[in-house]
Amino acid sequence: MAVNVGMASAVSCPGNIRRHIDHHPAVHVGSVSISDSDMLMVNLTSPESPRWMVHEELFEEARLVVAQTNSNSREDDVSLAVYKEIVDTLKFEKEFVSLAKESEQLLLMSVLPAGIL
Repeated sequence: MAVNVGMASAVSCPGNIRRHIDHHPAVHVGSVSISDSDMLMVNLTSPESPRWMVHEELFEEARLVVAQTNSNSREDDVSLAVYKEIVDTLKFEKEFVSLAKESEQLLLMSVLPAGIL
């Protein structure tokens, strides 16, 4: 898989503008390629999502990843606030989903005749 960016803008420009783009380094975008091996290296070196880790109850690992990405591997107020926000958001979402399921069940029970559920 290869992704090329930048050449389409130079090809579709009128002649005078195209010459300016080709000779002006600040305007010329060029071509960027991302190969499968580049993407594999990114995937192997990137940490898992802290949100996913908290969902899987890997709390200590999640705190460390938040500290690495927000505070240069130090656990300070910023990284602890980000971690707490992740935990609180997942807790809220879990409660919201359970309330929505209960509401749906109550609605079905009130609409459907007795004995169907």
